[in-house]
Amino acid sequence: MKKIKDSNLAVFVGLSTNGEVITLFDASPEDEKVPGISFKIEFSGSSANVAIAIQKFGYRVSLVGLVGVDRTDGDLLLEASLTKTSLTFTRIPVLTKSNLASIVANQNPSVSVKSQVVGFRGKVIPSKVRKAISKIKQVVNSEQGWRLATGITSEQFMLAQALLGDNVGYRSLSPHRSFCDNVMERENLIHLLKQTDLFILNQKEFDDLKMPTSEIHAKGVSLIVVTNGKKGGFYSFYSNGILTEKTFSALSVEGVTYETGAGDWFHAMLISYFKRKNISVKTLSVELLDRAIFFATRVVAKKILYPGGSNGPSPEDMRQM
Repeated sequence: MKKIKDSNLAVFVGLSTNGEVITLFDASPEDEKVPGISFKIEFSGSSANVAIAIQKFGYRVSLVGLVGVDRTDGDLLLEASLTKTSLTFTRIPVLTKSNLASIVANQNPSVSVKSQVVGFRGKVIPSKVRKAISKIKQVVNSEQGWRLATGITSEQFMLAQALLGDNVGYRSLSPHRSFCDNVMERENLIHLLKQTDLFILNQKEFDDLKMPTSEIHAKGVSLIVVTNGKKGGFYSFYSNGILTEKTFSALSVEGVTYETGAGDWFHAMLISYFKRKNISVKTLSVELLDRAIFFATRVVAKKILYPGGSNGPSPEDMRQM
């Protein structure tokens, strides 16, 4: 049987998607009225951000997103934003309503204001879960590839299990922050960790989790990556009986910065680098991991200059950096 190169494998990403309205303005605190305002519509959500970033860097992606069982105005926004991408998108109707989000971003370089994200997250309808699982399996089992479960909440864990599957070395999990601090759902998270090779989260989520890296590795996770904004982050890599733990730095950036989606792009760039080098988490070396981390930090340093979760640089933009 001919061995398939990793760079030719598809990437399946799910389950968090939504339409997103970005409100851009340029104002100082003493302005009575905002002197200029504009709007952008983007396709976003944690999983969409990751998928769009990976596709932008040249790899084919199949996005599996949860949507509402009944259509609302939020679906109009979702459809409008989706037309701006060329993603292969499979809708899984299992939510009370489709997710939506709005971001307000000040573009005035003299004002340091964190972008505010507001939105709505639909709830999973239990009676629709079995059919949703069947559809997810039908999509992701169609060919070999990476499986990335991002923005996963505790009520979505069975859906995430179907997405992650048993493709050892090619499974990545990035849970929603609410899953990390929900001790009542700890067993569900442990079930997912047993299907995970790369576990990626931010420092706040890691602190809320209250699980040492040794305990996470014991569940079968090979690589844990914890990001911490401008402070960089750290990773814990267990391979062939050897544990390697290192910190890494973030690159400094001048200008107006926007944090929304930075973690998603970091996740996406790790996968993009692994694919470029034809490696899985199980065949990864410390040297290549360090290079992947550095590549991801470089792209994120550029990405945070772009407002919106899915908005970010292309490979051509990076060559000009």
